Amino acid sequence: MKREYYVGGEYTPTQAVIRQRTLDLRWLLDNQFEEVILLAVMNYDMLDIDLVKSMTDRFGAAEAQIRLIEFLRD
Repeated sequence: MKREYYVGGEYTPTQAVIRQRTLDLRWLLDNQFEEVILLAVMNYDMLDIDLVKSMTDRFGAAEAQIRLIEFLRD
């Protein structure tokens, strides 16, 4: 098993991806998104986190969630 270490205080590419996914998940949970949205973003890559964030900024979390769930149903 290959071990990855911090290099010069920077994350390795794998660590950077894991850290960003963790921050994205925390943001989704903080904004109280439902499981279907979390799964679509985190597991299936059906939704882009940047799209979710921009819709949340534009419509608010509740309205964005409704629109995103409708999008996933189609």
